[in-house]
Amino acid sequence: MRGILKAEKLKDYKLNGKGAVSGDLPQYAGVHSTVFNPKYTFSNFVVGESNKKAYEAAKGVCKNPGTLYNPLLIHGGVGLGKTHILGSIANEYVNANAIVDVMFISCEIFTDDVIHSIRQKTLKTLENKYNALSMFLIDDVHFISNSEQTQEVFINIFHYFYERKKQIVLTSDKPPESLGNITESLKRCFKLGFLAEVLPPSMETKVSILQKKAELENIELSDDVVYFLASSLGSNIRELEGSLLKLSAHANFTGNSIDLEITKKLLKDLIMIKPDVVDIESILHVICQHFGIGINDISSTKRTKDVLLPRQLAMYILKRLTSLSFEEIGLQFGKDHSTVIYSCNQVERKLKDNEFLSKTIDKLMNKITKL
Repeated sequence: MRGILKAEKLKDYKLNGKGAVSGDLPQYAGVHSTVFNPKYTFSNFVVGESNKKAYEAAKGVCKNPGTLYNPLLIHGGVGLGKTHILGSIANEYVNANAIVDVMFISCEIFTDDVIHSIRQKTLKTLENKYNALSMFLIDDVHFISNSEQTQEVFINIFHYFYERKKQIVLTSDKPPESLGNITESLKRCFKLGFLAEVLPPSMETKVSILQKKAELENIELSDDVVYFLASSLGSNIRELEGSLLKLSAHANFTGNSIDLEITKKLLKDLIMIKPDVVDIESILHVICQHFGIGINDISSTKRTKDVLLPRQLAMYILKRLTSLSFEEIGLQFGKDHSTVIYSCNQVERKLKDNEFLSKTIDKLMNKITKL
């Protein structure tokens, strides 16, 4: 085992006695990188339907590098966890192998390397140094230079790795066919292997991410705060985590616990506080009318199917359209906050593969917001 977490940065390192690749890149126990974060591991990566395909492919890379998932191109929007997956691959692969050299860099650093080598007329030397690596991980490949020569160098290195079954993993903000600044030859390279898209996380996944991050950082958060952050901050995971750390810093500085009001105040520049779109009674009336049940039924103790689903949807929609806390929503139904949380999570799970339910909720919310 090689302990990345205990490794020290090394400057002007030598790669297998052949000199430096990007001479001043730091090294972390076999990972040559400017972007590597030892905290990026599979164990603290929250898996949901939005990223499951990429996660499983990345695990497959570590188990059998250079085979089924080679190259692996992970594509998706900003802040969805692509860099975390790359770091996890580097972390797990290096810890599982005694002697390896993994390059994990941004596309911008690679481009700088190529431009420098062109000026110094040392392109072949550069290619040889990259080719000596065991694995090549490159982040944000969509930033590759418009220069055909830069792309040609990349293609040469790519084919060297591919033909020798050495693993290549790339991330991009778009799939190959949507990358406008690269040659058709490079697009064909990207399409040789496995494409895995990372989508924006569902509400349930965002809640899990926040809870996991809070656990890792020893941050105490109420369910109300977690759900509020998940519903108010969009899908950028880095923004979610950054907001969480801002709340933690405030709590540590003041000694006060983090409640919903403090959260709204501290993050007012980052979030859009939803005004209550319509009153509670009107929301319940629309839902009950749609399902053909009475207001008294939805707030009763009945657990029959014809009442249970409308009740769960009512709790979910109240949380979406109002600023009510879980406790306050629960009071409308004679339930405690844990029941409301459970109901919201149940609806989120059902939405993953139930198109009819999704359309029903959209129809109800459209009707409610037009009142």
